[in-house]
Amino acid sequence: MSRLIFTSATIGSDTITGVTVEGLEISKEANTVEIEDGRVLNESFTGSITIRTVNTTFDDGTSDILSTGTLSSNGSIPTKTTITLNGANGSPDVELTNVYVMGHRDFSNGRVETVLTATKASTSQAVIDTV
Repeated sequence: MSRLIFTSATIGSDTITGVTVEGLEISKEANTVEIEDGRVLNESFTGSITIRTVNTTFDDGTSDILSTGTLSSNGSIPTKTTITLNGANGSPDVELTNVYVMGHRDFSNGRVETVLTATKASTSQAVIDTV
């Protein structure tokens, strides 16, 4: 069994180090539709990535992760962006393009964590790309 290890995440042009990704939180699911004669087709696919970090600012140290225009932390619609998980030690990079990234602060682990989720729907199975 192999593991994907990431050194950082890049959202648009901003980078965050110290990210963790649970293997179960990178997913691709088929959205099915039933047509005549009871046949089921895969209409589209939804890919999702959820990351956590104890950082509250991007690596430049001045920009709050949740206050940038490419993220939404209050339910508003942000600008479409790209999120890339940068692989370490030979792990591939994982990328979602043209996604809306939602974020919030989580205090459940006894510390402040920033949680970011990016989801994309597409008719192609290449919703989540390795680069």
